[in-house]
Amino acid sequence: MSALDPTPGVKMRYLRHHADPRFAAGSVPVDQFQLGYFGLPDNVVLPPEMAEKAVVPGCDGKGDVSAFIAQLSDANFHICTRDPSPSLTRGILSSKPFTKGFNAAAVRANVLVNRQVHDAEYYLGSDYPFFIDSTDTCAISDGVRHASAEFGGAQWEKAQTRMASVARQVAPSEVMAELDKILRLF
Repeated sequence: MSALDPTPGVKMRYLRHHADPRFAAGSVPVDQFQLGYFGLPDNVVLPPEMAEKAVVPGCDGKGDVSAFIAQLSDANFHICTRDPSPSLTRGILSSKPFTKGFNAAAVRANVLVNRQVHDAEYYLGSDYPFFIDSTDTCAISDGVRHASAEFGGAQWEKAQTRMASVARQVAPSEVMAELDKILRLF
């Protein structure tokens, strides 16, 4: 996490964010490519032809989210692109953790993510097959087409292996064990 640059003399440890524990592992479709975006609809850039084919449930985090949770497993390829945050706060990159990726990993879906998502490479490795270089609509379209063409093949399986690793890292039990280790340091 090279973006983390704490104030000199400050003790700091990294605690992974967890995936939502309500998500069921292994319930995504395995017979055909299915695209999805799971978040606020205003926060995604999807070319119109893809928006028509994707599972895009709206959820603002308020009220009953059970339908949203149920739909998360309807797609085996999740859009997780996010524009980079250029602002720094006390030397620390001001951004959100890779929670869309963590949630996708929890249901065993692969993701399309841009390299500017500051912690995506940390979790997926720089050679993850479905990285894109920007949030430009052409890059997103090309990335989705590439993933669709690779569905079930070697690159798809490589991505599945990486996502399984992410799922293990952000499982609630792992996050709690990490928190316990951190608390014992102080």
